[in-house]
Amino acid sequence: MKLPPPKPRNFGLDLLRVLAMAGILFSHSTVFKIPGLEPPPYPVQEVSAVFFVMIFFALSGYLFGEGCFRNEEGFSFGRHFLRRAIRILPVYYAALISTWLINHRESPIPWRCFFLIQNYKEKALGFMPVAWSLCVEEWSYLILALVFLLLTLIRVPKDKRMLIAAAALIAVSILVRIVTVCRDPFVNYDFGIRKQTFSSMDSFGYGILAAWLERKQPAWYRRFFGALPGLLIGGILIGLSAWGFTGLSLGNEPGIPVKIFGFTGFAVGALCLVLVLKDLSLFRHRFFTCAQIPNAFLSKLTYPLYLIHFQFYIKWSNYCQYQGIVQRGEYILRAIGETLLWSLIVHLVMEIPLEFVRKKLAHKRTMRTE
Repeated sequence: MKLPPPKPRNFGLDLLRVLAMAGILFSHSTVFKIPGLEPPPYPVQEVSAVFFVMIFFALSGYLFGEGCFRNEEGFSFGRHFLRRAIRILPVYYAALISTWLINHRESPIPWRCFFLIQNYKEKALGFMPVAWSLCVEEWSYLILALVFLLLTLIRVPKDKRMLIAAAALIAVSILVRIVTVCRDPFVNYDFGIRKQTFSSMDSFGYGILAAWLERKQPAWYRRFFGALPGLLIGGILIGLSAWGFTGLSLGNEPGIPVKIFGFTGFAVGALCLVLVLKDLSLFRHRFFTCAQIPNAFLSKLTYPLYLIHFQFYIKWSNYCQYQGIVQRGEYILRAIGETLLWSLIVHLVMEIPLEFVRKKLAHKRTMRTE
C-alpha cells in the first residue's frame, strides 16, 4: 500500500517550535548558578520559562482545533487519541526510564508518572519536573473529549459541540484559578496553579477558539489575528504578564490578579504569536525555502529535547558546586551536547518509525471512508 505524500510543513510554526525550545533551554540554565558567587537569576530567565511553555500549549490547541474544524464530519476523538498515544507515550516512557538512569537510580519511578498524574503530588512531580506540561496537555484532551461526549448525548448540534467544549474548558479553568486563589491568596503559583491540570487547560481552549474563528468567521479572525493587530494584542498581553511575573526572580509570589489572569495573558499572547508567524508572507522568500529542511528537522527534535534536557542539566550542574565560574560554560555545553545526542537517537530509532505507523493508520481509515 502506497502512502500519500506528506503534507507541506509550515515554516513559521516550525521556527516557533525551535525558538521556544531554545528559550526553554536558556531559561532552565539557571540550575548552573554557583551558590555564593552570583545574584539570583535574572527575571528574563524565570519569566521566559513560563512563556515558552505557553507557546507549545497554544500551538497544540490551535493545531487540534484546526484539524477538527477542517474535517468536522470525519473527526473522531478515538482516532485522535490513538494517533496522539503513538506520538507521545513511547518517547515519554523512554525519557522516564532515562531520567531514572541518569539521576534517580537510588529510588524507584513514582507510579503516578506512568499515568501522567504526577502533577497532583509535588514529590512525584520532582522526579521529572518538565513532564507537568505533558500531564496538563494530555488530560486536557481527555476532559475535552468527555465534555464533547456529554454535548453529543444531550443532542447539541454537531457543528457547535467542539466550540462549546472549548469555551467550557476555558471557563472551568479560570473558575478553578479564582476559587483556588480566593481560598488561599498565598498559594504557591508554580505548583498550586501553573502545574495543575484544571487551572491550566484553558490555554488549549484559546487555540481551539482561534481555529474555529479562522474557519467560520474569517473576517473577525483577520481583524483580531492579522499581522498588525495580532502583534499588537500579543505584545501588550505578553508585556503585561511578564511585568506581573517579574517578582518570581526574587522568590516572590505574583499578586492575586496575576495568579488568576496572568496565565490568560501569556496564553493568548503566545497564541497571537503563533497565528501571526503561521501566515507571515516573509517565510515564502527563497532564503527561508532553502532553510526549510534544517528548520523542520530541528522542529521534530523539540519533543525529545524538552523531555530530557533538564535531567542532563541536573547531572552536570552538580559539578558547578565544586568548580569555578569559568568551568560552568563547559558543563552547560556538555549537558546540551548529551541532550542533542539522546534526542537524535530517539528521533531516528523511535519517532520516525512511529510516524510511519501513524500515517499508515490514517491512510487505512481514509481508504475505508472513500
